[in-house]
Amino acid sequence: MTKRQYIISSFIISLAGTLFAGYLAGVKMFSGSCAFNEPCPYFLGQPACLFGFVMFLAMFLSSAWSLRQADRIPTAARINTAVALLGMFFAGYYSFGELSIMVYAPDEAPAYGMGLPTCVYGLVFYVIMFALSLRAVLKGNDRPTGPEAGPPAASDTGQPDDEKPAGESGQG
Repeated sequence: MTKRQYIISSFIISLAGTLFAGYLAGVKMFSGSCAFNEPCPYFLGQPACLFGFVMFLAMFLSSAWSLRQADRIPTAARINTAVALLGMFFAGYYSFGELSIMVYAPDEAPAYGMGLPTCVYGLVFYVIMFALSLRAVLKGNDRPTGPEAGPPAASDTGQPDDEKPAGESGQG
């Protein structure tokens, strides 16, 4: 995956996550009840979906910030990796709790409007974003690739210094 493909993918995924979590948070904030008539988990006295919205918004802004300038992509990939990891733990914690009720006490489990708790869907977005972003970080998007990279430096040709033509010893 090229840097450009990564940043477009991360932009789209984080936008989808922001819209999804924003919808959930908006419904809760303006109507007082959770979307899809689900139970609403709280964290630090606030709806958990509000924290999900903030994390997705951070990844969206990071990705949007990098769309026009390729030199920002490595920084965006690192930010997105860290935020997605935090989001995976956050959504995973709530998903585990809600899925445990579905598995071990199905008679007590609420009916979920989307089949599964919305935290699970948020977790899926975080996992995808984490995998893409970590791959971009590990792949070394700090180095330009493709036509914009230009020719390799003399020291990067793979030839030992004594086999290089005169003037290309790689020493300054």
